Amino acid sequence: MIKHVYALSIETLALIPFYENATGKVKTKIMELGGVTLSDLNPIEIMDANLKFSGSSLTGAGQGTKHILGKVKMHPVTINERVWFPVFSPKKDGCIWLALNHIKRYSASGSLGTIITFTSGTELIMDITVSTFERRMNRACALKAQIEYYTFYMRIPPKEKRNYAKYEIIKEENSINYQINRKTNQKVKGDDEGEGNLVP
Repeated sequence: MIKHVYALSIETLALIPFYENATGKVKTKIMELGGVTLSDLNPIEIMDANLKFSGSSLTGAGQGTKHILGKVKMHPVTINERVWFPVFSPKKDGCIWLALNHIKRYSASGSLGTIITFTSGTELIMDITVSTFERRMNRACALKAQIEYYTFYMRIPPKEKRNYAKYEIIKEENSINYQINRKTNQKVKGDDEGEGNLVP
């Protein structure tokens, strides 16, 4: 069954482009937990349409990601609280989009390839080195972690945040020990300002 518009769901694993000789168009094979669905739209069009369902767009989602992660290329995006990321440049017809939450493991396939195993057991072999794929995936993980952090942190009343105990933890020279010192109440650069690199 060919769908013109497809709504990404929790069961969607990946969007894989394919070139249809008869029409000369790039369309999409949508990998799901239960099988494969075809769409007349290419992966970029599917991603953009799904973001527009929630009042955004691929361009707008990209700007949001850059606000969180800084200036990054081939940026991941969130759709319905799930993170998706492009394996190759979205500007290229052969770009595959993956759902981060469905990647179970990955490993090298030959010297220049990567094999991904999804939560369903489906395997995808791609012409991309493990190190390059890892960088793409790490960006997606960073976006997920920071969104989850901010979502949790913003729910905490300001009064409670002020009561948090802050410490400075420094490794002692030539020792495995760490000194743990209570910080003063002075404002620390990066507190409540979204500055610095957050580590989940």
